[in-house]
Amino acid sequence: MRWAALFLASQPRSQALVSWHQGAQRSDGGRWAILEEEADQRNVVYIGDVGGGSLVGDVARGLGSSEERARALVEIGAVWWRSCDESGRWRRVWSTELPAEATALRVYPRPRRFEACYCDWSERLCYVDSAYVVVDKPPMLPTQADNGNSVECVAACVSRHSDLGILRPAHRLDAVVGGCLVLARNRKALAAFEGWTKQRRVSKYYVALTTVPVRERDVDHDMLLPATPEDREKHDTLFGPGPRLVRPKGDADDRGFSSASWKPCKLKIIERSKHVAGSGFYETRLRLVTGRPHQIRAQFAAIGAELVGDTLYAPGPLAVLWEDHVDPAALAAARRDLSAPTAPIGLSARAISFAGRDIHATLAPWWRA
Repeated sequence: MRWAALFLASQPRSQALVSWHQGAQRSDGGRWAILEEEADQRNVVYIGDVGGGSLVGDVARGLGSSEERARALVEIGAVWWRSCDESGRWRRVWSTELPAEATALRVYPRPRRFEACYCDWSERLCYVDSAYVVVDKPPMLPTQADNGNSVECVAACVSRHSDLGILRPAHRLDAVVGGCLVLARNRKALAAFEGWTKQRRVSKYYVALTTVPVRERDVDHDMLLPATPEDREKHDTLFGPGPRLVRPKGDADDRGFSSASWKPCKLKIIERSKHVAGSGFYETRLRLVTGRPHQIRAQFAAIGAELVGDTLYAPGPLAVLWEDHVDPAALAAARRDLSAPTAPIGLSARAISFAGRDIHATLAPWWRA
């Protein structure tokens, strides 16, 4: 079958087509060390009455910090600006020159750092053509720019370390997940990929690592994705920005949400769980049928096979969220216990197929490295 070939075939990398500016760089070379040396516990700072002077000076004044630190924040992408026009939209600062129309700044004084970006990207290139680049994303690196850091993300790293130009993520992988990620080289390619995704003409293949074997063939649920303002407010009040909740297919209980907020969520097991020699873990190969946020993580947790290391889907606290008439204190405790992972989880995107392209990850999953 075609999916079997996807996992078994070896895909040659196209490194010869790309010039790499740097090799296996393992750190930022101390360029932004000042961000660690001068601690600032504030998450975000707003600075008004700017313009007419130095951007770095305005940031330093607003933070009460050195200009060296302010310059590092600008360089790493932690500074945003807006004008007094009707839109009031915040835009990221891309240089040390502040636009003349800027009237206010938003600064993230302690940007999150992602050291996983300092790897040998040349060995992570899976595929390149005139429209797309596919890379083997390392875990613990965001697909897209973080609010306080536009430098340490996949697209920026690959662009910076190669001659491939500006790249845009065509889809997402969670930061804690590694594997095949498609980057579009232009807006036309991006729109085409989005169209294929909506038509379910993009096939994504994963391997999951669990502490128990998975016996199911088809894993079929509905996922709660609030579709109305009322549902979003209720969801955020009850559950916050934590895990995605799923219910078994055919379950008619909407849990007080509108039926429109429950979306089909399905994946297929294409190779039953196999014990990983010398460990207490099992590997399962699967294909996504739908593409929902956290889909594999939520569905595996729902069938009692949570992914190794996925603290956001710990079974005990997760079950509390589904109970009727939960005591507010118990609900708050469960939400605290469901913390975002701080290390890679047992999930890796091993292959992706679209528009006649069958592309495979170049490196083994982190637990086999």
